[in-house]
Amino acid sequence: MAITGNSARRIAGLDALRGIAAMSVVLFHYTTRFGQTFGHPSAPTLSFDSGFRGVDLFFMISGFVIFMTLDQTSRASDFVVSRFSRLYPTFWVCVLITFAAVAIAGLPGKEVSPLELLANFTMLPQLLHAKPVDGTYWTLEIELFFYTIMLGLFRLGWLRRVHAVLIAWLGLRVLSVAAEASGMHVSYLLTHVLILPHISLFGAGMMIYCLHARRGNWWQSAGLLGLCIVVGVTTDPDASLFVPLTGAAVMLAMSRRDLPWLANPLLVFLGNISYPLYLLHENIGFVVLRFLYRHAVPPDAAIVLTIAVAIGLAAIVTHTVERPAMKFIRNRWRARRADGHDGG
Repeated sequence: MAITGNSARRIAGLDALRGIAAMSVVLFHYTTRFGQTFGHPSAPTLSFDSGFRGVDLFFMISGFVIFMTLDQTSRASDFVVSRFSRLYPTFWVCVLITFAAVAIAGLPGKEVSPLELLANFTMLPQLLHAKPVDGTYWTLEIELFFYTIMLGLFRLGWLRRVHAVLIAWLGLRVLSVAAEASGMHVSYLLTHVLILPHISLFGAGMMIYCLHARRGNWWQSAGLLGLCIVVGVTTDPDASLFVPLTGAAVMLAMSRRDLPWLANPLLVFLGNISYPLYLLHENIGFVVLRFLYRHAVPPDAAIVLTIAVAIGLAAIVTHTVERPAMKFIRNRWRARRADGHDGG
């Protein structure tokens, strides 16, 4: 049996890259986004305007990891259980914590109704036309669509022809942009579910895995990696060339050999708590910042204190919810399989 995630060989440095991506988003929200939404009493020393690009790095890492996981998985049900145990228990707890913090402390424009809270538990609030409990959750919906599509390709056996699949996927992105530019209506639902605006980033991660695992023709994978970057930049006027190029270079180097700077204990720690940190930091951080500003704490000190609160809360959730839940669910699944209940 191959429960994905733990059994899939970990690549040194991926956790550190997740930590970098998570902290980039955190710094962006606490410096730039908070200033745009509520306003700092005075400008903080640090402004991290491009920190939202950490999401691009998350998508590239997902492309690498999910393809690697499925490449080492024999049963679709193992993948589903692994992803569920990794994502949902932690997400449900973080949704409840965030909802409670905003409901109690108040955060203008960020409150949601109890009915919208229930819709958020699916991790698909946008699809259900509900307001997300936290603005960062939009990326989780994209991730879920990617996982679902990749699982479908796995079941069909099409991941064996991943290069052709990715060319078609990128082609759909180019066609959709060209159609919109010519004035044709392109279904938002279709482009959203097929994650067309983000396929270049996921695809880049997939091709980096192919290069790492020597899966298929090297030149074909390298060429498609370059094509992903070109399509991403040319089809999105707001796209950054820096992140996919730098991310690809670092991920390729990391997958080929150890990079000592990525073994930094702080980066690895941040990577280990990156999922709950990402889920909890924005609205709760805004609540903390507003509280500190009401007590005349200077912006730089307030931001540092808020980061410490977010990291501390994320570490608690990691050790009390995320890891125990994954262990419990996966052990139960293994026991069920051992008893002869095969999920297919």
